[in-house]
Amino acid sequence: MPTVWQRICKKASVSNFLKHTVHRAKLTGRYERLNRIGGEPPHATYLEDSTEAKIDSWGMMLALSYQDIVNDEVGIFTSAAAELGREAARTLERECFAALLTDGTQLFTAKHENLLTGTTSTFGFPALDKAFTLMRQQKGMDNELIMVRPSFLLVPSTMEITARRLLTMGTVDGQPLGASTLYQGFPIVESAYLTKDNGLYVNEGSNRKDVPGNNDGWYLFADPNVMPVIVATFLYGKSSPTIQRANMRFSLDGIQYKATMHFEFNTSEFRGGVYAKGT
Repeated sequence: MPTVWQRICKKASVSNFLKHTVHRAKLTGRYERLNRIGGEPPHATYLEDSTEAKIDSWGMMLALSYQDIVNDEVGIFTSAAAELGREAARTLERECFAALLTDGTQLFTAKHENLLTGTTSTFGFPALDKAFTLMRQQKGMDNELIMVRPSFLLVPSTMEITARRLLTMGTVDGQPLGASTLYQGFPIVESAYLTKDNGLYVNEGSNRKDVPGNNDGWYLFADPNVMPVIVATFLYGKSSPTIQRANMRFSLDGIQYKATMHFEFNTSEFRGGVYAKGT
């Protein structure tokens, strides 16, 4: 099933359930002009920041009696394993956004210069311009520009069509119009945010209209492998559930399914995203 977490999260792997320290290191230093006879280049150093992460075990069981199985003429229970897998996908999506919403008030702040509020945050070209500018002006721990650009636009499902129109259709005076429409004799101005041009992809929040916290809020995210806002950590990197099937104990007739996963979502780097509250 289509989910969003894979596109906005960096995936990490651990080998146990102990608390892990996740390090963020930034190379600092500059290239400098060398003299003609050579000379030793200047030394670079690392500035380091860190956070802690610990995975948990997740699971659910389904028990089917012998009568349930015999009476299942339409094959509902034959897809039990697939349904457990589908619920696992929903769980990952839900926990990803739970981490985003829970820690969002600390991540997206005026101090971090990655928050748009008020009328200037209403989704449209002016707000996109401001959000792009905020991300492109982000500085690292060494107070130098990080040179990271947005890759993903995340909107609630109630805004999906609006977002896709705005990113892919021509405009005049900031209003989305058809590709061949003329307005007062002026040709259409091609959108600066066309997906084919700048690699900005629309994610509509996995049909969860409340993903950004309200029906009007939206996010820009950098490529998570470059500057991750959220890190999804899995035991041995396994992001799909383990589903086991067994007969019930001898005194009972029926079968049981057990599904387990081992993961956690943690927020990481505020510089990799911008949040606009909308109206």
